[in-house]
Amino acid sequence: MFEALTDAESVEKLDGLPIGRAGVRIHPAVVIEAVKPAEDDSGDVILRVYEAHGTRAGARVIRSFDATGAFETDLLERRVAPNAIRASDDAARTLELRPFQLLTLRYQRT
Repeated sequence: MFEALTDAESVEKLDGLPIGRAGVRIHPAVVIEAVKPAEDDSGDVILRVYEAHGTRAGARVIRSFDATGAFETDLLERRVAPNAIRASDDAARTLELRPFQLLTLRYQRT
C-alpha cells in the first residue's frame, strides 16, 4: 500500500490490500507508526509517521493505491494547514519532520 523505502516487510492488510513496507530508510529516525482506515468510515486511509531520534528528518512516502489526494490532519483526522509536506506529485509526498514530530496524513480514496 505504501512504499516507504525500507527492508522490513509487513504482512498486515487493510481493506484486503497489503500494507507493504513499514518504516523508512531515507532517514532512520522516521518511523511509520500506523496505517489504518479513517475513523469516519469514509474509506480514506490514514498514515501516521513520527521522528524518533530528536533531529530533523526527511522522508519520501509513495502510495501504491488509488487516491485523489493527501493532506495533513490533526490526531482527530481533521484537515490542518500543511507544515511537513515539502513536495508532492501524483503518488509521492516528500516530508520534512521536526524533532519528535508526529505527522498524520489522510489519503482520500477514489
